Amino acid sequence: MPRVAILDDYAGMALDLADWSPVQTRCEVTVFDRHLSEPEAAEELRPFDVICTLRERMALPRTLIERLPNLKLITIVGRSLPNLDMAAASDCGVLVAHSDFANPRFRSVRDPTPELAWGLLIATVRNLAEEHRRMRDGAWQATTGMTLSGKTLGLLGLGRVGERMSEYAKVFGMQVIAWSQNLTDDAAEAFGARRVEKAALFEESPTSSRSTWCSRSAREVSSVNPSWP
Repeated sequence: MPRVAILDDYAGMALDLADWSPVQTRCEVTVFDRHLSEPEAAEELRPFDVICTLRERMALPRTLIERLPNLKLITIVGRSLPNLDMAAASDCGVLVAHSDFANPRFRSVRDPTPELAWGLLIATVRNLAEEHRRMRDGAWQATTGMTLSGKTLGLLGLGRVGERMSEYAKVFGMQVIAWSQNLTDDAAEAFGARRVEKAALFEESPTSSRSTWCSRSAREVSSVNPSWP
């Protein structure tokens, strides 16, 4: 019977979020709820035919793929996985299959990340974590926080997630500016944002959000530390 490995299911939710019964009647499914180092993965995943990844949590370099002789299929979420060596998979005869977010069934996939980002933004400007701790300790409020209405949100990247963040910002009465290497003025305007240059993104916005892949260029840009007004 083929063996299927689900990687990095830290929350223990993978088997509950989809109907796995058609797979489980044909395959033995094993869930790994902790991260595996490359040496551990080479040993633990050796007998598996299929690897199901959860986003980009675990790297699949050539040095690992070549040590998995039974591997026939890798499934990924989205159309690419930056830490998966596609050339190595092809060389080893391993098929890589991806989900298609263009399908209307996956429309809600764009929502969790911007919702969490917006929650973190609210928590930051209102000092919720600090004030929660003070309240639990029996103390009074010590900070006032910042009102978002009338402020500017800077978006580093204006794709699927950035578009959603722009929508949230508009509801809160914020102005939105954005920059990315390939963003045009017209594209930014279509999302209700104003395109600015990279330096101006951090100079003009007291709040910013990154919605790009963690590439080397993105890390270099986001290393800038914007100051509060």
